[in-house]
Amino acid sequence: YMLHEHYIQTGDDSLIRFYRPTMDKMLDFFDRHIGDRGLVEHLGYWEFGDWVREWDEHQGTPDATWHGPATLHNLTYALGLRTAAELMRIIGKDAYAREYDDRADSICVNVIRHCYNSERGILREGPGFEQYTQHAQALAVLCGALTGVEAKTAMRHAMQDEDILACTFPWQYTLFRALEKAGLYELTEPVWEQYFSMLDRHLTTVPERPGDTRSDCHAWSALPLYEYPRMLLGVQPAKPGWEEIIVRPYAVGVEQLSGTVPTPKGDVTVSWRMENDRMHVEVDAPVPVKVVANGRVYEDRDGKIRI
Repeated sequence: YMLHEHYIQTGDDSLIRFYRPTMDKMLDFFDRHIGDRGLVEHLGYWEFGDWVREWDEHQGTPDATWHGPATLHNLTYALGLRTAAELMRIIGKDAYAREYDDRADSICVNVIRHCYNSERGILREGPGFEQYTQHAQALAVLCGALTGVEAKTAMRHAMQDEDILACTFPWQYTLFRALEKAGLYELTEPVWEQYFSMLDRHLTTVPERPGDTRSDCHAWSALPLYEYPRMLLGVQPAKPGWEEIIVRPYAVGVEQLSGTVPTPKGDVTVSWRMENDRMHVEVDAPVPVKVVANGRVYEDRDGKIRI
């Protein structure tokens, strides 16, 4: 995932080429642990998932791993394969890309076969294991195991059903990306309350886990730093290396927003406000820019748009 994000940020494929053999070995580790149902299981070591309270007895390891395959681990592997396939296409290794996609397809098919609850439209956390998580639904959307209407259905259940185990801080980035992909980013709004409530505890960084924690400043402090410029302000690269920029703001929890985002090509300044259900946007970018707002796409080669 980091290799992919580095490429999108820089447009430099040299790290992909350098780390290709290492990436292949990492993926092969999971492939060697595929069992009779065509799913990864019994990985060994600490099969950490997330700091879900219901999993505290086993230090964050999904309960399903004690009974067989875990959907979380399998779809994490499938998403890794999908990402690797894209990286291989970038550097012209099409045979590797086809292999990784085929392996991902196999995992997705078997997860749906053994774990999908068709009556509810969501995935169990393991074959015949009646536990449901936001993690499984989000990963299914991101790796393509669920698409279209099924993806939207699963994500709506993930955010609304009371018996679904929620992602904690380490997984909320993945949850947000799945909601973005499913076209349901507005459903992130309740999750933000967890971050606002931290201010009542005098926290300006994100702790390792909700509630009592041994660390008050953990890596997931980066989530708000990512979401605000990329999603709420809306500034994203339209091409690797920011050769072109797209601005697609989401009015989630706020009626107006402005700010400046540094990019490798220079600063992008955005200001938007909602008025009578219409978004008014001003953008000043150093490269060609597109703005997506009010159901339309606006373009300017000089990087300046006023809507």
